[in-house]
Amino acid sequence: MSAKILVTGASGFLGRHLIKKLAADNGQVYGIVNSRLTSVKGLIDQAKIYKANLSDYSSAEKIITKIKPDIIFHLAGYLGKSEGAEEIKHAFESNVLCTLNLLISGNAVNYSRLVFAGSYAEYGSQAVPFREEYKLNPASSYGTSKAVAELYCRLFQAYGKPITILRFSALYGPCQQISSLIPSVINSALAGKEIIMTQGTQSRDFLYVDDAVNALLKSAANPRAKGEIFNIGSGKEVQIRKIAESIVKLCKSKSRIKAGALPQRKNEVMHVYGDISKAKRLLGWSPETKLDGGLKKTIKWYKGKK
Repeated sequence: MSAKILVTGASGFLGRHLIKKLAADNGQVYGIVNSRLTSVKGLIDQAKIYKANLSDYSSAEKIITKIKPDIIFHLAGYLGKSEGAEEIKHAFESNVLCTLNLLISGNAVNYSRLVFAGSYAEYGSQAVPFREEYKLNPASSYGTSKAVAELYCRLFQAYGKPITILRFSALYGPCQQISSLIPSVINSALAGKEIIMTQGTQSRDFLYVDDAVNALLKSAANPRAKGEIFNIGSGKEVQIRKIAESIVKLCKSKSRIKAGALPQRKNEVMHVYGDISKAKRLLGWSPETKLDGGLKKTIKWYKGKK
């Protein structure tokens, strides 16, 4: 891509991987972070990084009109871990308000595509596999805030803006926060510590981060993606306990899995995976990394961090 490309959430897990790929393709890349610039070590030589609070409209407008991006990847957001009042407020500000300010600010520039990163959390508890035509039924503050942000994107789609919405499954891979499920289990397995978890019977759809990056790039480049919504995942479900068992085996660890040591979360969605046939058909995208291979790559990276 030779266009001006803007990535919000540049210091996040997906944002870092996307910027790395865009820089490797010699793109003219800009990134927005809402944290200290010292947190983007390693990105400075790959993109022009700006610190801005997109929940403040004047800040959003200033940065968008300054960069005048051709393509926008809106990845900024907040993944809350609880349902307290502050968490709900933070999710609203980070996921809804930032998105709305970006959309309104974008009216001042003639961008060719805005790709919004949504989530399977927007579906809540519904029959699996999730399909794009399902009504949104979120069961968490995170899912609710993502659903509201997506509805604003759909409103601007109706206004004729070239927006594509990707609903992502659970992503994993190198550089992910250690508090996330897969890095947490890997960290414990490599240290030989007990792995404390719920019964682990809930299932999730895990997608390797490189496949997520490829979906973003195809969504920005493919004219057929304009105005569409796509599920982006592996298209398969796997139980959390099976994931933990696979990681322990691949790490050749003696860690013991204590299933049932933690209670289920309130309103836990037990089955999560999506139908990805639309993305295959219209985007020409499909995941290339099988779960076992992705876990091996991820474990190798975390071993190197020890």
